[in-house]
Parts: sequence; C-alpha cells; structure tokens
Amino acid sequence: MTFNAATPSPLRRVLRDHRIIWWMLLVSLVLAWLASLPARAAFGEVLDHSLASQRLVKGFDLGTFAELMSSPEIPQGVLMAASTAQFFVFFVFLLFMAGGVNAAYASEEPLTTGEFFHACGGYFWRMVRLTLTSLLPFALVGGALLFLTKRADALAESPNERTQDYVLWAGLAGLGLLMLWVRAWFDLAQARAVAWGERGMFKTALRTFRLVTLRLYLGYVALGLLRLALTAAGIWLWLRVGPESTGKNFLVMEGLVLAAIATRLWQRATAVRALEAVARP
Repeated sequence: MTFNAATPSPLRRVLRDHRIIWWMLLVSLVLAWLASLPARAAFGEVLDHSLASQRLVKGFDLGTFAELMSSPEIPQGVLMAASTAQFFVFFVFLLFMAGGVNAAYASEEPLTTGEFFHACGGYFWRMVRLTLTSLLPFALVGGALLFLTKRADALAESPNERTQDYVLWAGLAGLGLLMLWVRAWFDLAQARAVAWGERGMFKTALRTFRLVTLRLYLGYVALGLLRLALTAAGIWLWLRVGPESTGKNFLVMEGLVLAAIATRLWQRATAVRALEAVARP
C-alpha cells in the first residue's frame, strides 16, 4: 500500500467511500432489531393485557416505560444479556471493518467490494492485537476517571457548593481530551499497520506514539466537538418532535447514529492522511 500526497482530503475520502457508512448503519439496525426481540416478547406478555400499552404503542411515555421496566414480570437479566451480546457483535464487526476502512482511505481509487472485504479479513488479527495493546493506555485513563470521581466525592462537604461540580466537569473535560489523544494514537497505528504492512503490533504502537502531531490531535478534537454539537442538535430535535410521533423519533435517532458513524470515519480518514506526511522508515 502506498500513499500519495495528491490523494483526496479526509472528508472527500469519507464521501467517496460512503457505502462504508451505509454498511455500518445497516448492520447496526439489524443488530438493534435482534436485540429488541427479547424485549418485545417480554413487554408483550405484560402490555397485551394492559390499557397502559396505548401510551407506548402510540408514542413513548417515559413514566409508563419506567414503571414497566420496574415490573417483576420483566426479565431484566435476559434483556441485559441480549443487549450486551449485540453490542459485542457490533464491536467485533467494527474491528473487522477497520482494516478495510484504512485500506479504502489509503487507496487513490475506490476499492471494489471484494478488495474491501479482502482487506478486512487480511488485517483483522492485526487490528485485534492493536486493540488489545490499546487496553493499557485506555485503562490508565479509566483509572484516572475513578480517581477523579472519588476526589469529587471528597469535595462534597466543601463550603463552596459548586466546587465539586467544577472539579468534576473540568476533570471530565481533561480526560475526554486525553482519551481523544489515545484514540488518535491507535488510529494512526492501525493506518500504519495497513499502509506499511507491519506485523509486530506492540512495536508498531510504540513507534507510532511520537507520530501523533498537534495538527492531527486538533483535528480529532474538532471532530469530537462536531459530534457533540450534532448530538445536542439531535436531542433538541427529538424533544421538539415529542413522544407521540414514533416514526419521526426513529428517524431522529438514526440520524444521530449516522452522524456518529460518519464523524468516526472522518477521524480515521484524518489519521490515514496524517500518515502520508511521514516518511516510511
């Protein structure tokens, strides 16, 4: 795999290979539907004999839903297991797609479907090993988050009632920025593994550490803020639509999923583009 400085910008690559977005959206829809089947069966046994069902059939009443979820007749363990299983399957699917996504964005011409999925399979285990390697820095960030929450709890009795909130929100913002840096680091490592055909993923991760530039990081921050803005706009729209229109609410929620997928792929394309400026050792 070779890179050319004249290849398209990150956004143009995402738009050029837009079918990747639709594949991910379709798989997420199918898995969400599968995860909903146990819930539909469990809810049906309760709501089929209740007049309260109209509050959920013709819309979404939060109070009714909360009361339904607290009912002893609803198997919470089964529903949680179904959701967890589908989440794990989707995570593995995204991991499988990672190699093909990096190969597609590195290519000057769109890959055929066969070439794309060949890259997905060919680089799958390298993506798995890189993901396992990333657990350590992500775990360190998670440990910092636990320390932050305990520290915030210790400030609960501070004379200034807002001190706890200030410390918590400032700490969360800082950890969020640190998480984005780690994400950029390992996205760049994935792009390097695909572009340069490297096989030692631990060494690849270590060697990529110094390649994360301020420009790449700021690009990730900007896209992270864009995702937050789109999420906020989607939630605002959802509140404006109201619970009565199930169809419109479904479209708004799927729009949020679509925005999350597109901005995440944009980040990946940004990492691929950043690697093009690096001379291969």
